[in-house]
Amino acid sequence: MKKVLGFVLIGSALWLVLSLALAHPDAERPGAISADAWIPLSPDADFVVTGGARSGKAGMGPTVNGYLMARRDGRWVRLDPETGGHLVATN
Repeated sequence: MKKVLGFVLIGSALWLVLSLALAHPDAERPGAISADAWIPLSPDADFVVTGGARSGKAGMGPTVNGYLMARRDGRWVRLDPETGGHLVATN
């Protein structure tokens, strides 16, 4: 039963990421970020994957490292919680 629940959770997470990524396939991204690291969430918010998948905590699926980016005034900015919630400009 635990294995089935694990597969359902992993499958649901993958379905969510895939559906969000395919929802905006033509979303423009900054040139310095590769297409496979770019996960569009909405026209003005995206997730950038910086590390490979690794096993999660017990009962959770695999996890990846990354950061959020948002489009503000026509430019992409990195949302960095380590800077105290300030926006960090990117090229």
